[in-house]
Amino acid sequence: MPIDSGSALLAVAVLVTAGVVALFPRWTTAPGQGALVLAVLAFLIPLLAEPMTPLEKALWSGAFFSLAAVEMVAINRERRKQADQFERTQQRFTELQAVIVAELRTKGQLEAVVAADVPESGLKRRALSLSDETLKFLLDRQQNEPPFPSPRNWADDVRQMASYLSETMGMYSLRFGGRVRAMRNELATAGYTDARLDELYEFPTNPIGIRQVAERIASLAERIKGTKPDSETRTS
Repeated sequence: MPIDSGSALLAVAVLVTAGVVALFPRWTTAPGQGALVLAVLAFLIPLLAEPMTPLEKALWSGAFFSLAAVEMVAINRERRKQADQFERTQQRFTELQAVIVAELRTKGQLEAVVAADVPESGLKRRALSLSDETLKFLLDRQQNEPPFPSPRNWADDVRQMASYLSETMGMYSLRFGGRVRAMRNELATAGYTDARLDELYEFPTNPIGIRQVAERIASLAERIKGTKPDSETRTS
């Protein structure tokens, strides 16, 4: 049976469009818009297309189901976005908390060393000072990170985040890269080594790596009891 009525053609158009959109979630509208279209059509079609043939009824039933599917896809997509946003926020908060705890711990260790009149030239004090300075730098950078990308400005926000991360790593490399490498080598020469530090100290790759480098240096510094490492604290 040929489809020659305006109502049937419109139903086919809605059915095809909604079906394509449902199959490609990237094209899905925001939640609520599909339901709005569905409600408008449900009100208008009976008024404008009566009486309908069985074919038209079948086509419009398919169109309505397709619009409902589009709305479900939109809702599910929005839920996934919210879940991803929550997970990223939680990860950022967890890492920021880890940096704060590490900085406070290292600061306390450094203050104890200073109170004990350990010379500034001593390896332990210099290692703790470097760790504390690195963590303070990292804390300042993380507290001023740009917000997570918003749907309206996704591309620009992503570029801003990537630029900020690149800037952070560049600043770390310039201010701390050489000093960290020298400190790691000096600690190793004195007999204090850490396998994780050996993996990260040259190229920590991201802020988490920077934190771990600073924590490992502080941990090695805490093992130093005197001018030479004793047999119980020496690692390989």
